[in-house]
Amino acid sequence: MSYTSAVGRLDNIIARNKRPPWYASKPVRAVIILGMVILCFVLLAVTDLGKPKVEPKQPATRVDGIYLRR
Repeated sequence: MSYTSAVGRLDNIIARNKRPPWYASKPVRAVIILGMVILCFVLLAVTDLGKPKVEPKQPATRVDGIYLRR
């Protein structure tokens, strides 16, 4: 009896592992990836992550008639 129940249990485990979870199916996975890409673009548009750092304007100094910037 223990052999039959062990084999039945093994068959159940194999069948469960062959069936992918709901989020692993191709259409759902594609929608999740597309949503993540859209979220990244929205965050780039809303925040200033893609812009270079701008230093505040500092007054120029004058040396021998020439303006020097910092």
